[in-house]
Amino acid sequence: MEKDDDGEFGSITNYDYGFRIYNPAIGKFLSVDPLTREYPYYTPYQFAGNKPIKFIDLDGLEEALKKPEEGRTKLKKQTAADHGLGLLEHQVYTITTKATREQFQSFVDLYTSTPQAINNNKFATYQPVDINGDKKLSEGDEVDIDILGPVNGVVSVDRIEISNDGFDIYFHTLEGHPDAGNIRFSGKFDNSRKEFTFQIYNITRVLAWIELFPVAPIAARYAQEWQWEIVLDNVDEFMGNDVVRKDKVITGVQVTTFMENQNVVKKEYENISTETTILKEKEKESKVHEENNDGSQNNP
Repeated sequence: MEKDDDGEFGSITNYDYGFRIYNPAIGKFLSVDPLTREYPYYTPYQFAGNKPIKFIDLDGLEEALKKPEEGRTKLKKQTAADHGLGLLEHQVYTITTKATREQFQSFVDLYTSTPQAINNNKFATYQPVDINGDKKLSEGDEVDIDILGPVNGVVSVDRIEISNDGFDIYFHTLEGHPDAGNIRFSGKFDNSRKEFTFQIYNITRVLAWIELFPVAPIAARYAQEWQWEIVLDNVDEFMGNDVVRKDKVITGVQVTTFMENQNVVKKEYENISTETTILKEKEKESKVHEENNDGSQNNP
């Protein structure tokens, strides 16, 4: 709603966005964002998530796509790990902490709605883009990544799987991201041990054009590995319990031909699906075992 007391475009012309008043003469809201404490990586007077070219400000609280029905994925292509040549890295970062089911559920609720609360770190900040307009992270949504350095990135949500004892969120990179590949974030709760395991499983390759700069791939890999270690620390801080295990496993496969590259990537992708299937089967077996134990304890 426009409020203009004298009918002239000037300092007394204000736009009511609902939660804040915007003054176009000075190009800013007249009050701080009511959600400032929840989003410390935004400026207090942010407009449209500090991205006015891509977004509008919906209500003085959050950004929205200018044409949400079109989405942005149509303008970007997936950059799979079979683009370019060089070292294909297979990265696995894992942390297991003691946890109650209530703590596990709190983490699931947070991470599957606002993953940036855990993923943000000094090397990259993450901002989900609600492509589907359902006010939550879901399949087809994208995440803008503000990466430390001259190049930023975007990833898209492939699928989200949530069960009583865990979750899996799959992403793939889009055009413009300095890496190419897929990544899975997963969380599993072991009720018998009262332990929560969070894992980052990344299949990635620095894009060919970055490899033209001798130091860039090394710096990018170093920063990437460090940032995921920080994320594990963030999980530890959120849970606030004893850490049972924390580790990382990084393996690299050097390829020299495009066809060889595609075969290696395909095999790595199959490993993700195979591991997910094995984990789910183990979860089912564990659940059946727990139910049988509960039944035997209840029977005299």
